[in-house]
Amino acid sequence: MKLKQFGVVYKATTEDWYPSFCLCSPNLHCKPESKLVRINFFAYISRKPYLYRICVTGADDTRMEFDTHDEQRAKNTYKVILMAEDVTKLLLINLGFKYQ
Repeated sequence: MKLKQFGVVYKATTEDWYPSFCLCSPNLHCKPESKLVRINFFAYISRKPYLYRICVTGADDTRMEFDTHDEQRAKNTYKVILMAEDVTKLLLINLGFKYQ
């Protein structure tokens, strides 16, 4: 399947994503205030209509996904996440994300 990548960013979260990504201190201990999740935004472009997917993941296997064939809806959802100060599971559920 062909993919088109739109962006990969790390955003702050106050929740544990089992585990979350984190900024590490020199002794490699995670700072509680530095929990992060990774947000991937891409499209499957092998055939039309394209499927747009946003994945929010922790550092292991906790993942939530949002799928749509509507490009503008995908872009708007991505922007909401980028603007959020705290990416929480409740925020994602309210945007239509599902656990994978």
